[in-house]
Amino acid sequence: VRFTVFDKTDSIGGVWREGYLGFGIQTPKHMYHFPDEPWPKDTPNFPSGKQIQDYMEEYANKHGLSKHFKCSTEVKSITRNKDDTWTLMFKNGPSPQVFHGVVVCTGLYGAPKKPLFANENLFKGNVYHSSQFLDPSMVKGKKVVTIGVGKSGIDLANHSMLNGAESSDIIFRKAHWFVPQKILGLVPFDWATFNRFGGALLHPYHKISTFSSVLHAIFSPIKWLIWRLVEIIFSLQQGLWGLGMKPDTRIELDAFGSGQLETNPSFFKAARQGKIGIHAGVHVREFKENSLVLDNGKEVSADVVFLATGYSPSDMSMLFPQESIESDTDGYYLYRHIVFPNIPNVFFVGALSDTFSNITNSAIQSRWVAEFIKGTHSLPDEGIMRS
Repeated sequence: VRFTVFDKTDSIGGVWREGYLGFGIQTPKHMYHFPDEPWPKDTPNFPSGKQIQDYMEEYANKHGLSKHFKCSTEVKSITRNKDDTWTLMFKNGPSPQVFHGVVVCTGLYGAPKKPLFANENLFKGNVYHSSQFLDPSMVKGKKVVTIGVGKSGIDLANHSMLNGAESSDIIFRKAHWFVPQKILGLVPFDWATFNRFGGALLHPYHKISTFSSVLHAIFSPIKWLIWRLVEIIFSLQQGLWGLGMKPDTRIELDAFGSGQLETNPSFFKAARQGKIGIHAGVHVREFKENSLVLDNGKEVSADVVFLATGYSPSDMSMLFPQESIESDTDGYYLYRHIVFPNIPNVFFVGALSDTFSNITNSAIQSRWVAEFIKGTHSLPDEGIMRS
């Protein structure tokens, strides 16, 4: 199969090219690698962003993929032709090109989200998105405030403290569950979650047999008790009650949605030791010259503010201006999480779906697309794909 890969950046790697200080994966390496290329044995259990970038480049070179990449080439739009081929328009570089099929691999991280705050223009310090934290000198000797409590939020608060900040505070409206790497310091989290028993404890898939539905109903009280026990274990292990960080959302709903895995070194240990200030259940009312005022009236001194507020996903309606692509409140609905039923010969790999191991998810999707292109399998009719 002849193919070309266009990337608007100057090298492969996506978000792994350049991330915030101390970034890396939160899942152990045995859960985050290409299926045909395990990590070298001497790789640490949680590789850094630089190590992941190197691993991806080595994989591309080993398999002869690098020659197919056209970097520093941004796709502006993709339009369908009468014969269901696709024309790609570019913001820079080459003239329009026509392809029989398109695989969209834009990832989950588009433009950084940067919310605006009242009187932010009065602030004498610096306000950065989390992706801009690249150098220790940005925080050394300064009062640092992080807004947001996802993975990047606890990473930034922690690494600000570790890199010599005078103080490090974190502000957030809603706490989320962070799954310990080892439950009770003994059991690896994946032993307890990624098996049939762990799957049976979750809410059932939306299409299940009558028998499975009955089983879930019968055992729902037991499932509820098990999850409440897990919440108690995590709360005690991480000191959530003392920190005021115990989430209101049930863990079986949050940990597999907005929740994250706890990273190393432990944010919660540093917070319990008083090295990181916790401001939970509040939001920033306004900025002052040298501080942030919270909605509870408290004022937090700051020289540097990091916005750990995530990213906006790529707008597919802009990329495909002539197609009918609408997102529901909880995202896009695709057949096999890959195909829009009404858009032929276009596949979304790692662009609109997420798992604990994105690289594995993308590898499985890629294999499915490759087998489809080879003719190993075919798509059902549109009605079945939408059902």
